[in-house]
Amino acid sequence: MRAISALQQAVKLNPAFHEAHYVLGLCLKDREQLAEARAALDQAVSTSPAFIPAREELAAIHRFQDRTRDEIQELEVLAALDPAKPERRIAVGLAHLRAGNREHAVNTLRRAAERFPDHVGVYAALGQIWLEAAEEREDPSDVRKALEALAPVAGQSTASSETLGHYGRALVLAGQHVQAEQILREAAQRFPTDPEVLPHYASVAQRLGHLEDARQALLRYSILVDDDRDQDAHAVRIADLSLQLNDAATAVSWYQKSAWLNSADAPLLARFADAQARAGQVDAARATIRRALDKDPDSPSVRAIERRLQSLHAR
Repeated sequence: MRAISALQQAVKLNPAFHEAHYVLGLCLKDREQLAEARAALDQAVSTSPAFIPAREELAAIHRFQDRTRDEIQELEVLAALDPAKPERRIAVGLAHLRAGNREHAVNTLRRAAERFPDHVGVYAALGQIWLEAAEEREDPSDVRKALEALAPVAGQSTASSETLGHYGRALVLAGQHVQAEQILREAAQRFPTDPEVLPHYASVAQRLGHLEDARQALLRYSILVDDDRDQDAHAVRIADLSLQLNDAATAVSWYQKSAWLNSADAPLLARFADAQARAGQVDAARATIRRALDKDPDSPSVRAIERRLQSLHAR
């Protein structure tokens, strides 16, 4: 707090001292006073329009606050100030993509590819754009464009985990599941690992019957990602995979971690009861199957578990 007060005093005494405004902005950003940080950084670039570090911090704050138009404006200025860096044009293109302006994103990156034909990052970004289009529109031409952009980049030893993940997802869309699994496994093993690779790897591994690989990928994802928006779905997937792998105790644990159990449908409750019974928790399984019967007394999976529990009682 003393440092902020001292910096505020310094900029009052010398409003043209752009570096002091910049450092003040950084301190305020660290304290999560983002509106004040933005004002200080705005003052820094107003005083010194070519001050790149301040504009980079402004762009980062705009992105964090979902102020995409302001972010793009700062990134465009940075690209103009730093024209020899293809990363500047890539950042502009991807910002347009986040804003939902796919056409602007493609045009920006195509121009970057013309200027920097040997820079793999440009093609990785183009591949990402076509991949997202393919996942949204299910258009085979988008898949083809994604593969054309990503294949040469993914084949290089320096390809990032994220780029390999994008290539693997494009291969899945193309129906090339065996190759997709290989690429996604490589993406999951490359450091630093992009966590978003792991659920995709789990899906293709599960599709190909490699259940332990799928489970381990989801378990790793649960460790790496604190704010998983699909946490309940992933917990159920881990539980289902554990049940298929005859690891009943782990299945019970992960079913219990899912908030979906509070409003679970009958088939999910049946699987939970099955796991409880296999783990030796027979009384708990009977209570769970009664909940399932209340929801859907005609469900075949519920009736099958009920009959198994009745046979246990008969013994």
